[in-house]
Amino acid sequence: MIYLLLDSADFGGIESHVLELAALLNERQQAVQVMFVRDYGAHPLYQRLTDAGIHYACLLPSSAPLISSLSCLSRFASQLSVSDTLHAHGYKACLLARALGCMSKAKVITSFHAGESLAGKLAFYEWLNRATSFLSTNIAVSRAIQKQIPFSSQWLPNFVSVPNVAPRFERAHHSQLALGFVGRLCEVKGIDRYLALAERSVSITQPSADNQLRWHVFGDGEWQQPIFSKASLIWHGRVASMAPYWAQLDVLIMPSRAEGLPMAALEAMAHGVPVIATDVGELAELLPAQCVVAEGEWQRLLPLVQELALDEAYRQALALEQFQVVTEHYSADASWHQLRELYALA
Repeated sequence: MIYLLLDSADFGGIESHVLELAALLNERQQAVQVMFVRDYGAHPLYQRLTDAGIHYACLLPSSAPLISSLSCLSRFASQLSVSDTLHAHGYKACLLARALGCMSKAKVITSFHAGESLAGKLAFYEWLNRATSFLSTNIAVSRAIQKQIPFSSQWLPNFVSVPNVAPRFERAHHSQLALGFVGRLCEVKGIDRYLALAERSVSITQPSADNQLRWHVFGDGEWQQPIFSKASLIWHGRVASMAPYWAQLDVLIMPSRAEGLPMAALEAMAHGVPVIATDVGELAELLPAQCVVAEGEWQRLLPLVQELALDEAYRQALALEQFQVVTEHYSADASWHQLRELYALA
């Protein structure tokens, strides 16, 4: 059995990756179960796993005393055998998986996803996560993250399922170019920059129907209230899945201050939505050079937007080029060979 372990109360990049990984293993007829460290109540991932026919369980109840928690963990460890694999995602799950590995004969794999710099308690936990990585087989989703792991590791980028029917790259963009921000509404992801770009575009765009821009936001977080109050933005809130919404967008903008290899970028590209971004994490390797600007020069994203708004053939060509990159290098099929070796599957 392959157990995909995570400590999660919400849906984000790690959860999206775990869903893709579980779906791929299930599709390839491998025994897989998603294990949540703790039950935090209703979780967006529960229903999506159920819909995909993937089993999930929680190691600990929502609020369990220490002795009871230790008993649950000990009981789970005793059930693990040498043929089982624990694959953990996120620092808490990784630390727990290594402890369970020491209590059992199961193989332990840990994935490093975080690309941002952390502070305070989170920084200590992430340091501890890296310091104990000698106890596991380690995966990094970007080369920059891999350089921060002090022990042996391998690079295995995130991947997405490519739609069975290829996007229509020849479709014209919406009458007003639809731009999108998808993710946590926080400064690390650059939501403040996205807001600044939207406000700047209003001041420099001529008021004709042909060249107006529409700025969409998908997600929630600490910047939710400022976004909600801006008439220039269309805020959709957090959605269970972006799959029904990609067709509403013409361009995805990622003005991030830090990233690993963002799932939102891969999903957009797989659905025919070109991505422009700052040069953080693995984005410069993922995207064509003309779609990336220096992180400190994020304002240069606006001229790129204007160019895409004026040149529809160029936007369509970028969409096709980025779709081909995802299909060839970041799809489930492209990743399967390395995953099969990682899990030592026949």
